[in-house]
Amino acid sequence: MEATGREIVRLTCICLHESDEQNVRGVTMYPQKHRMRNTGAFTFLAYFTLGAGVLLFSIGLYNATGLQLYEKGYYIACMLLVAVGSILTQKVVRDNAEDRAIIEEQEREFNLKVSKVEKETPK
Repeated sequence: MEATGREIVRLTCICLHESDEQNVRGVTMYPQKHRMRNTGAFTFLAYFTLGAGVLLFSIGLYNATGLQLYEKGYYIACMLLVAVGSILTQKVVRDNAEDRAIIEEQEREFNLKVSKVEKETPK
């Protein structure tokens, strides 16, 4: 089946984009796919820090009888660890949720473009 002049112009317009972008079946991808900001190791570290701080603080409270100066320092260190762990965990959870939403949106838009081009392309 031969393509008419109008179809050739339409396909050319779809394919002609900036040179640094990828073309897949005439569909322009994003210049660079969005990637997750937090690695698995960093996410694990955030959860581990929060869990370790809560565990150490709980052990200290369980064993507390009379508070000496070194015990007060231990509690202050544990409270700081719990605070940092909770802030870090909150940031990691928020960033991962935002990244997943962005990646899903990019994939949805790409799939729509691919299906649109496939429908328009004569077989």
